[in-house]
Amino acid sequence: MITVKAKMVYLAPLGTTKIGSSDGTKTFKNAGDVFKGGVEGEELPLSQPVKTSSAMVAIYKQVANSTLIQALGSLGDVQQRWQQNQVVDFCCYQPGKLRAFQHGNFFLLAEPGYVADVRVMGVEVLRVTIHPFFSTRIWYSVSAHQFYLLGQ
Repeated sequence: MITVKAKMVYLAPLGTTKIGSSDGTKTFKNAGDVFKGGVEGEELPLSQPVKTSSAMVAIYKQVANSTLIQALGSLGDVQQRWQQNQVVDFCCYQPGKLRAFQHGNFFLLAEPGYVADVRVMGVEVLRVTIHPFFSTRIWYSVSAHQFYLLGQ
């Protein structure tokens, strides 16, 4: 008898979009009124501004309960990670791509070990929470959180 272990599917593709280039100067804390609901969670290490080029973004919907490592790991090796300024710009220029009603919108950050969780709290009110990537917290698929990956 041959036993084949199936690979667990945690995320399903929803579509793609494109983000523009950025000068690298915006951070979650200096983004003005972009995050009217606040900036919460872990404190990110200070970093130098990084200019970014335009890039394709793949959007995925969570379809099975998982940790962040399981969900993102199921897609293979994620090469490109989000700079804070890219997340800020995405939220400013493509708010319609964010899942609303306080569901998670996850961006794997360039700062090693961190994920930004953007929530739409109300009309034009966003909150960002920084979570440790290696947390053992289980995120439940009933909420259909969305994950955004660069260069996919």
